[in-house]
Amino acid sequence: MKTVEELEKEVEQIKADIEELKQKEQVEWKPKENDCYWSVDLDAMKVFQTTWTNDDRDNTRLNHKVVFRTQKEAEEWLEYLEAKEKTINEFSQEEWEKGDLSKYSIIYNHEDKKIETDINWVYQKYNTPYFCSKKEAQAFVEKYEKCIKRDMGICEEN
Repeated sequence: MKTVEELEKEVEQIKADIEELKQKEQVEWKPKENDCYWSVDLDAMKVFQTTWTNDDRDNTRLNHKVVFRTQKEAEEWLEYLEAKEKTINEFSQEEWEKGDLSKYSIIYNHEDKKIETDINWVYQKYNTPYFCSKKEAQAFVEKYEKCIKRDMGICEEN
């Protein structure tokens, strides 16, 4: 027979597993046939509601991370995309080559399970948005942390 301590440990592990599944479900939610869902039209940059028919269009939206349970979630995602586009600074080739201008990016530390900023001067990563200051990058993270994690495909326990 197990001890109370062993059972309590198992219960805590089960609770952690349940939370992880809830988080994963929230990020990877897929509507069922004939369910209504909200999406973002990435060309028009508008939110709209439609019905899931599991066709190519629906699955393309799902792959592009623009399928949401609620209008509010879709609007938050649209706001994030627009802010990301406006906030991100494009640095010229000359600014990268000079190496005297700090460029900040947003990274996820899997060991500490948190979003952080990284600084670069001359090493440019493929398809990575950069900010002019650490403060600017941190402010963006504070406002859009949930969306950033979704964008990065991060599922974590709370």
